Amino acid sequence: MEEPRMHGIFTDADTGRLTYALSLSDNRLTVQRVPSPPSQTPAPEHLDLRDCLGSRAHRGEREDRDAYYLCVYFYPYRRRWMAWGPVRQRDERRFRLVLNSDDNNDDEEEEEDEEDAKLREAERASPVWGEDLLTSCGFLLCKGLVSGLDLISVQLSSGARLFSFLSLAWGFVADVDIESETFRQIGALRFILGTLVRLASLRIYQGKLAYLPAEVTDSVPSTVTDENLLNDHLMAPLEQPVPQNWTIVEEREFVLVLAMFQSHLSEDLMAAPGARADDGIIHLFYLTAGVSRATLLRLFRAMQSGTHLECGCAHLVYVRAQAIRLEPMSADGVMTVDGERVHYGPVQAQVHRAAARIIC
Repeated sequence: MEEPRMHGIFTDADTGRLTYALSLSDNRLTVQRVPSPPSQTPAPEHLDLRDCLGSRAHRGEREDRDAYYLCVYFYPYRRRWMAWGPVRQRDERRFRLVLNSDDNNDDEEEEEDEEDAKLREAERASPVWGEDLLTSCGFLLCKGLVSGLDLISVQLSSGARLFSFLSLAWGFVADVDIESETFRQIGALRFILGTLVRLASLRIYQGKLAYLPAEVTDSVPSTVTDENLLNDHLMAPLEQPVPQNWTIVEEREFVLVLAMFQSHLSEDLMAAPGARADDGIIHLFYLTAGVSRATLLRLFRAMQSGTHLECGCAHLVYVRAQAIRLEPMSADGVMTVDGERVHYGPVQAQVHRAAARIIC
């Protein structure tokens, strides 16, 4: 149980007939209805401060000048009828402070200002659409909080250099992503249909995979200057062998290789639950040949809750890396960066920690 930093007795702002006990901790505002009789006490309501946009403490106006009010503005995720998933919706709470005869007004105003400062936290919004998208974006802009964002430098065999922030995929995931474009008219359901189609004719890819473990070198935030321009100092040229401190994967047959740079591959697939936007880590997953279709389907279902690593699949390997190299040996295949198809062939990537900024 969190230790409250402040607490007080309030009534509802409109009628003054309902009494509430409010407790403020570092992470939440607890609203406890104080009933009459006390034996019928309802369960408290816990409001997450990460959903809070701000608050306002003010005096009443005109004949209500001696009253003090607290307004708190929340935008929690809630399910809306006919919506694809949870969306942010406005929830405004207004309370009137219950004053004692010996209360000091100056102390109250100081505490209310302190409370206003405590009610500022941040949370990343999940993808939404239409009016809900505008509400979600407005919430983030009003928060105005900026965080670091990893950029991943991707070198292709064509000579192109790309900057990625989401993922690099080869094999099953890339196949489903690109081949399901045929079913784009059915929306996000195309991925389910594409998964079933690819499961029916599962492919095995031959290739070489190597990576630089994250523990080999400390990752520090990258500084972008005209001199370095995010120098890929951890990688050798593609035509040369990988450096000696890299790990070479012994397996040569894969169902998929997926390098994740964020936690979610899509809105409902938590591929790397431990990933953070600026952790300086490439979360590398690869699935070797021999996995059954039933197990593969079970893994993707578990990925919806981020529990696929708990399935005990011997063919699924997860490592934390700072750089990777993938050299396909199969003649045909699909490779994607951030969900977009790129030139098929040898590829390598290195993370540059917190090289960009994102409003979150």
